[in-house]
Amino acid sequence: MEGSSAECPSYKLYYHFGEFAGRGEPVRMLLHLTGTVWEDSCCEKQVCRPAAVKQQLVESREVKGQPLLFPPTLVDHTVSPPIAITQLPCIMQYLGEKHGLAGNSLQDRTRALQITMTWNDLLAEAMTAFHPIKLNESYQSQKAEAQPYCLLFSSSLRTI
Repeated sequence: MEGSSAECPSYKLYYHFGEFAGRGEPVRMLLHLTGTVWEDSCCEKQVCRPAAVKQQLVESREVKGQPLLFPPTLVDHTVSPPIAITQLPCIMQYLGEKHGLAGNSLQDRTRALQITMTWNDLLAEAMTAFHPIKLNESYQSQKAEAQPYCLLFSSSLRTI
């Protein structure tokens, strides 16, 4: 848990544990910037695979009756009842606006959205590069097939 261990977390992030932080990483960064106390529940418990993450959230009964889509899921405990926010762009917008990080002008809010959508594009390209055969299988199981995609992906990053 980020922040003081004596405090209850304001937010809980549900995203699978593993070497590739994926869609959870920009949320983690933004949560850190807010300065709030939050829990990275799946990392602490080393929960893997999206179905296991969703099952952990359902079993927690934190957001009973709310739709739970594919992770990441952010549970906001600063409101009553707690709410679950899914989808990376929605989570980023929610946190940015709630904590005054999204900007005050149309231009600033557009720039914040642009950063979020760039993250989304980058993650989609990385998934395609590292999982060219089956998205739900490990990189190691398709490493040979992924090699040309990974080289292309890494060369495109150098041009940014």
